[in-house]
Amino acid sequence: MTTATVELIQPGALKVAGSLEAANAVVIELQGRDLMSGDNSVAAWQIDLSGITACSSVGLSVLLCWLRFAKKNSYQLKFINMSADLFDLARVSGLDSVLPLGIE
Repeated sequence: MTTATVELIQPGALKVAGSLEAANAVVIELQGRDLMSGDNSVAAWQIDLSGITACSSVGLSVLLCWLRFAKKNSYQLKFINMSADLFDLARVSGLDSVLPLGIE
């Protein structure tokens, strides 16, 4: 299994790195939720995807889970630095208009 990580880089900002695949998606999704729920003073979260080296539709599922969690908890959420490959996967899946994408 390859490694993926999600870490708090500053209040309101997470960074995902590594290969996001079926074998580690559940752990990464839970870690992201734990990090977001760990600071109730933050109302807007930015998730940097620039460190993702490989990702399949499972990775998109993780992003959708985080989006659902954010909405349930009244957080604003924005995904930034999505690779062209991941964006193409989101576009083909019809999720490019659903995911809150930011350009940075």
